[in-house]
Amino acid sequence: MTFKLSKAESSEKNVLIDELREAYDHISEKEAEVQGIISNAVGELNGAIRAYNEKLSETENWVNSIAERLRGEFDDKSEGWQESDRGQSAESFVSEWEALDFTALNELTEPDLEVDSADHADNLEAASEEVE
Repeated sequence: MTFKLSKAESSEKNVLIDELREAYDHISEKEAEVQGIISNAVGELNGAIRAYNEKLSETENWVNSIAERLRGEFDDKSEGWQESDRGQSAESFVSEWEALDFTALNELTEPDLEVDSADHADNLEAASEEVE
């Protein structure tokens, strides 16, 4: 006795294979489209980060000049004054300016979008249609 798909089932199998492939092709197109959008967006965001980092560097240079001036003025004072309450307050003030952190922001990398490969249509196509 032979087991096999009917002609209608075989025909439906071929339709489903075609529809699966078409649907997966649509996924691939959308994947490329989304990757392009993300690539553009990340590029724009990184441009903004670079502009921010330039302003940050300018600010850091200004703060460092202030901190150096304050440290110089503090160091020019007598040891007795530096150890006084007022001197200790001034030391804290100068140290606060010296400790300000202006670490640049890191630029972003693009995520790699990759939809899983799908071999469902191939598997269905390879499925036997009859057996003896």
